[in-house]
Amino acid sequence: MLDVLPRALDILGELLTTRSPRGYEVFDLYLAAQMLSHGVSTICTYNVRDFAGIPGIEAITPEEALRRYVP
Repeated sequence: MLDVLPRALDILGELLTTRSPRGYEVFDLYLAAQMLSHGVSTICTYNVRDFAGIPGIEAITPEEALRRYVP
């Protein structure tokens, strides 16, 4: 678990200028902003589409993570 950095809000503001989230979709953008503020670029999720097109973020499924990281 990583601390929430104030920079995450700046990044969220930048992301909001390029996307128009509806309702709960803003939480995915906030998660992406937190990731970017810590230099984390990959998220493992079944909701890959929720992170599509976010610069600097790669979303992979659990199956892809297993193929990629488990020998």
